[in-house]
Amino acid sequence: MMRTENKGRRNECGFTLIELMIVIAILGVLATIAVPRFLVYRQSACDSQAKTDARNFYTASMSDAIDSSGDKTFNSTNPPPSYRGLSPVSGSFVFMAATHTATCDAAFKHPQGSKTFTLNSEGRITAFP
Repeated sequence: MMRTENKGRRNECGFTLIELMIVIAILGVLATIAVPRFLVYRQSACDSQAKTDARNFYTASMSDAIDSSGDKTFNSTNPPPSYRGLSPVSGSFVFMAATHTATCDAAFKHPQGSKTFTLNSEGRITAFP
């Protein structure tokens, strides 16, 4: 029986150094594109959470105040019992039971967000950069 040998051919298993360098370069380009976009999306999500917390704080304050017969004051150290969110960073919500009027000047800002949201007595939310 004759033996045939493949001269000049090596066993090819694995990747060459150039192929690995090309893959690493492609991953680097993708990372430089994706990371800044991710940070913008994350900051936008934090701002949206602060805005939602302002709306929820107003709703919880109004429902807790109207259900009671006495005057109510809610702020960052004393949030409404039905509110489980980010407390205001400043300001307060005051409800006068005798006149059924509410005054609110609370401000909300997420620790990782860029905007501050203020809440007025009518429940209107305003953003400041």
